[in-house]
Amino acid sequence: MLNELFRHNRGFLKAYPWKKSLHRLCTCKHEAAERRYLNHWIDQLQ
Repeated sequence: MLNELFRHNRGFLKAYPWKKSLHRLCTCKHEAAERRYLNHWIDQLQ
């Protein structure tokens, strides 16, 4: 039963850290900092 629950929540478990990470992008004060952070974030996905 627990394994089935984990299987259904796998997408959420992967998406939540991305949400927190992208929230940091929204708090950047300068466009250059946003661009660097976003580029670094995209590189980590590959």
